[in-house]
Amino acid sequence: MMWRPILANIGKASRPRLVAPSVTAERQGKSDVTGVAMVYDADGGLQGELAYVWNKLRGAHCALCDITHGIARAKPGFEELTRSLGVPVEVLHRNEQDPELAEFTAGIEPVVVARTADGPLVLMDSASLDRCGGELDTFARELRTRIEAATRS
Repeated sequence: MMWRPILANIGKASRPRLVAPSVTAERQGKSDVTGVAMVYDADGGLQGELAYVWNKLRGAHCALCDITHGIARAKPGFEELTRSLGVPVEVLHRNEQDPELAEFTAGIEPVVVARTADGPLVLMDSASLDRCGGELDTFARELRTRIEAATRS
């Protein structure tokens, strides 16, 4: 059930760290990015897809879904973007995450997370994804900037 990861975060003092491009290495605690996980605010599978469509018709949206997908499939250029980032990229629904990532992202989806030796790091939260306005090119520029800001020189 999806309550376990959500309940596991209740009462925790710290929230996930967010990379801002203007933050210096010393303040951000940089660590090499070994991978990127993009987590949709939706569940995978037939039931999850139907729930997503129903919620979309009711006005709800997932900013990451709007960026990466058109009406029925991935936007042209999305697969190329994931191949060009220089690190492995996972594109996941909420219910497809490993337990560590699910605990980290619980309640903050949609989110883009860097995997680092020091643990997961939020690259783009829901608000920063919303600011992309569903535009893949805007997302790509911002994501590359944030990966660079999170990586050791």
